Amino acid sequence: MLFGLPWYAVVGLVAVVGSMILAFQQQKLELREKNSQNNQEIDELRKMVHTMKNRIENLEAIAATNPREFKSDSLGDIEIPQEDAIKEAHRRTVSNLAQQRG
Repeated sequence: MLFGLPWYAVVGLVAVVGSMILAFQQQKLELREKNSQNNQEIDELRKMVHTMKNRIENLEAIAATNPREFKSDSLGDIEIPQEDAIKEAHRRTVSNLAQQRG
């Protein structure tokens, strides 16, 4: 008898405590694996951020050396110029539709 318990109670108690310790160790291993995966992902993200910073710095350097190439004050560069005849045809079409409805 150990601690006033019969041998079969001690065996059962040891089995329960042993299974609890085993479950705890397995959880610890799972957390370590997750941490290592998270650390790998963090390292990959840091590398990506570093490369993006380098690319941005390169683009800023290019823009600083030739600022006139990147400057566009007029909308003429963006918009497609239409001929006056096309504009007038559209105006007439809209006015005809308005007269028919109105």
